[in-house]
Amino acid sequence: PEIDNIVRIDGKVTKGEFYNVNINNFNEYELIGSV
Repeated sequence: PEIDNIVRIDGKVTKGEFYNVNINNFNEYELIGSV
């Protein structure tokens, strides 16, 4: 499988802002992180 350039973020963020995201998990197509 290939990651499709999506990072799902668990937590509230503001659209258009940049964040440092810690990658905590992954699945077949996504990286899953938190701020």
